Amino acid sequence: MSKQKRIIDSFARNDQPLRIRKLFTRWLSSPIDAREKNEALAEMWERTDSFSETTEQALRRTHERLFGEKRVGIRIPAALKWAIAAAIIAPLITVALSLLYVRDVRTSQPEWLQMSVPCGERQQIVLADGTRLWLGAGTRLIYPATFQGSQRKVFLDGEAYAEVAHDPKHPFIISTTDADVRVLGTEFGLRAYDDDDDIELMLVEGSVSFDIDSPRYSGQIVMKPSDMVRFDRRSGTLERNRFKPENYHSWALDGSIYFFNESLESICQQLARRYDRQIVITDPELLPMKFHVFLSKDRSLDDVLETFRMNGSISIDKRDDMIYISSK
Repeated sequence: MSKQKRIIDSFARNDQPLRIRKLFTRWLSSPIDAREKNEALAEMWERTDSFSETTEQALRRTHERLFGEKRVGIRIPAALKWAIAAAIIAPLITVALSLLYVRDVRTSQPEWLQMSVPCGERQQIVLADGTRLWLGAGTRLIYPATFQGSQRKVFLDGEAYAEVAHDPKHPFIISTTDADVRVLGTEFGLRAYDDDDDIELMLVEGSVSFDIDSPRYSGQIVMKPSDMVRFDRRSGTLERNRFKPENYHSWALDGSIYFFNESLESICQQLARRYDRQIVITDPELLPMKFHVFLSKDRSLDDVLETFRMNGSISIDKRDDMIYISSK
């Protein structure tokens, strides 16, 4: 069973607290993994025969209840029909999804595009508003061809360095699974891979609002230049430190490596993506070991691994194109 199907099936049982329902609504309404989510919703639709309304009728009825007026000729984008069907199946999210989708169907729909960066590579993109994003290895970015409405919003699964075009009337928002970064115009680095435990935000200049909404923590942090905030999804804890922006900025320009007091487990996840190699830590006691590493310009994986070998307590072996890290 796919991750998307497990999540959707769990919400059909109608037993989640409000905070989790809000997270589900944001996840379902985002264009990330749209095909997989639509397939899971379609399968749920096929299993359900307890109602005879069409999705169009259900949307009209919900709109009348929410806004006190009748709507005729509502056009439902094909990509949203399964989501509306899910709202019928799981009443707990009907209102939340309808608020999102009724707003959308009354306006023109932006064309959503996707950029996926292979492991071992990094890429640069300039968005319609002039914002520049440098994307790290294994990153996926979903963004509109043109920005519409009162905000500029993109969706990120991975790592990005951003130079955001200044526009005080239209905040720029990078949305991830558990957090949003809201800015008007600034430079920052964000790492938020869905598969990682940590979300890390490093502010180079300007100011940002770091809005976290996860099952273990919910809150807003206003950051200033040289602030680094790391949020641990697993424990719900926050770590706030200072860093040198001139060092981190170079990551976007020449591929420098900067690990600020990070666990060996997190570092190896990032190195595996950056160099497209499989790295296995064989001794569990090594996982939480913390390192602070800065290597300027592009370096080989061997150069990076050598810095950990200098610790004196770590052994590194290469066999069959795999890298094994163990205790000495």
